[in-house]
Amino acid sequence: MNDRTRYDSLRHRTNQWSAIATMLIFTLSIGLLDTMTGSSRAAEIRLRSQCQTDASIITLGHVADVLTSDRRQIETLSAIELCAAPVAGQRFVRLREIQDRLLAHGINLLEHRFSGSSQVAVVRAKPTRTQRDRPLSYSITRTANQRACEAVAAYLRENVSADQPWNVEAQLTDDQVKLLSDPDLALSVVPTVRPEGANWTGPQRFQFRALTFEGPMTFVVDAQVTRPPMVIVAVTSLSRGTIIGPANVAVRPATSLERTTDALESIEEAIGKETKQAIPLGKILQRKMVRSPLLVRRGEFVTVHVRTSGIRIRTTARARDDGAFGDLVTVESTLDKKTYLARVAAPQEVEVYAQPTRADWTGAGRAAQPFRR
Repeated sequence: MNDRTRYDSLRHRTNQWSAIATMLIFTLSIGLLDTMTGSSRAAEIRLRSQCQTDASIITLGHVADVLTSDRRQIETLSAIELCAAPVAGQRFVRLREIQDRLLAHGINLLEHRFSGSSQVAVVRAKPTRTQRDRPLSYSITRTANQRACEAVAAYLRENVSADQPWNVEAQLTDDQVKLLSDPDLALSVVPTVRPEGANWTGPQRFQFRALTFEGPMTFVVDAQVTRPPMVIVAVTSLSRGTIIGPANVAVRPATSLERTTDALESIEEAIGKETKQAIPLGKILQRKMVRSPLLVRRGEFVTVHVRTSGIRIRTTARARDDGAFGDLVTVESTLDKKTYLARVAAPQEVEVYAQPTRADWTGAGRAAQPFRR
């Protein structure tokens, strides 16, 4: 091997080692950058064993120290709302409850480390005038209202009727909102006065019993109770001319988009009716889709019962219209082809009530003279 060949081989090996070293340096730089970025993003959330606050809403900054080099991240995490402060005395906020609230705010728990106490005792301090006037947040108010409405609806389902749903709108004071926002609060509901006639819809008043850290507490909540409109849906496919039975339909609450005055609202309105068109599975039944079963059909012979002054006459005619029970249809006499109206009474039977002719005896008396010898 000559000098030129050895020189080229050495140069080639040098270039290879240089490329490998460059790749290693680049990989280590990327890993170090990721480590630095992750360390700046991660925070230690150190829970205190106790905190005293006169605020109406407990935030993460009240119950824990957020330790990280990112000042903006400290402010963001510390401002996250956890629950309402106790009305009086103290309540405990557990670590699991704090983690659930952080997850609800979109915080990745794997990026942070938790330390300190497993629960925090929050002691209610006497609020200042400014803090008493501070409005409650929308999320806390919504949570408390939902809990009050669900408690009233559960009572109505268990003690009044479980077949149909109940809509409840509660009216809560600020102190009641703070109390009901506690997820660990044990609640029971009873009506203050049972409504007359078992009419549970409209304005009602319920008594809430809560078990707090200070002992049992009772308070009254006014609520507006309504029932959502019901609709009848087909649970089987129905062809035209089908007589609807109990197995063909079901009742369920209507959504806001399904509320219409033409929809059937009770099973009784649908059972025994005849479909005027094909109705697919799951379709809401409307009044225009059904009718009473036809007892008389156009073109068929029917028996006509004529009733007048205790006299009954039966004859035969041809129906000119379709008709259900009680409908007026036109029939044609088979004798002289004259048409008249009759009311459907039974399958292939109609009735006609004829008024008796009243003779004018006064006029007849004036026209006729008595016979005299």
